[in-house]
Amino acid sequence: MLNRLIGAAMKRTVLILILPAIIVVWGEISAYRMQRGDLPPIHHSALLITVQAPSYLAEEIKHNVTTPIEQAVRTVEDLQLLETNSFNGGLLIGLYFPLHYAMDRAEQDVNEALKGVDLPAGTGEPTVTRIRADSFPIMKLKVISPSGKVDDETLRTTVQARIADELLRTTGVSEVRGTGSGDNTYVLSVRMDKLAKAGLTVDNVKQSLDGVNDLSVQGRLADSVTFIPFEAAGRRPYETDWMDAAVCGDRGQSVPLSSVATLSPSLVDRQTTSRTGGVGGVVVDIFKEPSANLAEVSKRIRGRLSGMTGFPPEDVKLTVMFDQGARAQPH
Repeated sequence: MLNRLIGAAMKRTVLILILPAIIVVWGEISAYRMQRGDLPPIHHSALLITVQAPSYLAEEIKHNVTTPIEQAVRTVEDLQLLETNSFNGGLLIGLYFPLHYAMDRAEQDVNEALKGVDLPAGTGEPTVTRIRADSFPIMKLKVISPSGKVDDETLRTTVQARIADELLRTTGVSEVRGTGSGDNTYVLSVRMDKLAKAGLTVDNVKQSLDGVNDLSVQGRLADSVTFIPFEAAGRRPYETDWMDAAVCGDRGQSVPLSSVATLSPSLVDRQTTSRTGGVGGVVVDIFKEPSANLAEVSKRIRGRLSGMTGFPPEDVKLTVMFDQGARAQPH
């Protein structure tokens, strides 16, 4: 039987030559057209711990925040390497485990180890994040005002928020981050000499602000003036709602806030200012859901870019700086 098949094939040499060529060409075309989003996710055996501490400098974070967290996570089983990076306002820790390690278990162990960590007041809760392919943005946008009619503050607040809201409504988009963005908030400048003369402290001022609804308070000390930035999470109260607040001391003394401080609008929670060619603006990073197809999400985002800012193109320009999805499109 086998001899008959071989004999029949030998009589059709042209077919024998054509079939392998067809298979090779078919394979090359399929590989060329295959989308990168179809490739399996890469296994990263690493975790990131992030902590926000807006009121602390890098040296303070190193001693008061980094040390207790580092001591806690070093007890985690199979941890191979730990890297820390303390900076003004925050902390970043990288944890590295053996290749092909069960990262679900590692994440659970790290979260368990962090439960008993005692951190100073004003420090946010440590956040543990898995490093995976979807931990990196698939698209980066730049938002500027070529005409200058829209100022930097509006770009960083109103325009950025509108773009983020539109993007988050796009199927497959999991997160939107803005660099150079911020929230319209306020800064309270407290005169330390007047405060001391009244027998009061900065803590007394913060306690008085705690009595105002929907306020998030932070603070930092600079020379003879303490700057206390805060934001209104809900409604936007009138200035008198805050300045008429009573600052009460431990001995029962009380003065109105307006007698020891002044209020001014500012940008709190402002991230690093982004500038391109000397023009200020906002950089928007877009992340996709793990199960979403890279090329399809990219196509949906580009379909929503037109008119997304709510301003004419000459006043607000939105540019795609890079797009991983475009590279994944079939050619």
